[in-house]
Amino acid sequence: MRQGVREEWKGISLTTEPRLLVGWREPHRRLDALRVKLHQDVFTELAELCRPSVTKIQNYAERPFENFAELDDEEYFWYPHALLPQRHSQEDMPTAEDDTADLVRLVKGVDGLPDATRDDLDEPNYSFYSICWPYRDSMIGFVSRMNPVATLKPGVRYFQYGDAMTTARRPDFALKEGADLVIGEDGTAILSPYSFQTLLGDVGVSFDHVQRDMTIVRKALAGSINLTPEADEALLSEASRTRGMAKRLRLIPGRLEAIGLDAVSLREVLTKHEVDPALILDDNDHFSFDQEHVAVFFDAIECRYFEDDLSSERRRADRYSTR
Repeated sequence: MRQGVREEWKGISLTTEPRLLVGWREPHRRLDALRVKLHQDVFTELAELCRPSVTKIQNYAERPFENFAELDDEEYFWYPHALLPQRHSQEDMPTAEDDTADLVRLVKGVDGLPDATRDDLDEPNYSFYSICWPYRDSMIGFVSRMNPVATLKPGVRYFQYGDAMTTARRPDFALKEGADLVIGEDGTAILSPYSFQTLLGDVGVSFDHVQRDMTIVRKALAGSINLTPEADEALLSEASRTRGMAKRLRLIPGRLEAIGLDAVSLREVLTKHEVDPALILDDNDHFSFDQEHVAVFFDAIECRYFEDDLSSERRRADRYSTR
């Protein structure tokens, strides 16, 4: 165990009675789950599945969660529950940012969830599961972004082999070793940022830095081409709507540092690639555009327009990288 390990990760015991929940999220609805009854014969196996994640959170370096950042080797992100939305009623009007709070609520309240029936296990749309253990007067949950029944294909037959092949009973669950998230008492350890962001669709989490990023972009553009109030509002609205636009906003200041942006050069470049400069620039050489043309603004700054050298066809790069 590394020095300085978070207090709540010390002394985790996987020797008590575990719980298992399987969960899903229908479109425009909040997360929900069922509890799966467990026989004591599986307790040891479930503990072994969780143990690698315990080793990681007790030995890996901890970093505060950052949107769009990548983890280095032997690191995990920490997301404190104090930052989560404080809504607990399933009857409340759902919003996407409630998903993380829902997941914490489901793990900590696993004993109060309805029990899964045999028919429930034939449902193909589970999107995650969590192995939960009593810990510090609450629960600790090892969450995996995986449908535990998805690999069990209808019509497939299972066999085992010793000295000869014999039939084997079709399993109901397939659980993987390790976890993508570890939900503790005070916060969540994120071992897989991709799973954290794609499983839960956390608009509140993914976009909590948009306002700050927007302030940085305003300052960066102030010395070259200012934003009109309409363009400012459009850029903020679009970056608050999708993760892709939020990420592009985050990267714009670094791009502006690397280029010498001025209105004359930008008009020339857009004209060269047969893009009407009036889509994003007004007569006063200010950025002026509506929400529909925010993508054009990003494309121009990122220089995504190019011409095929062989066919002279004009194209736009969906992805770009240095070479």
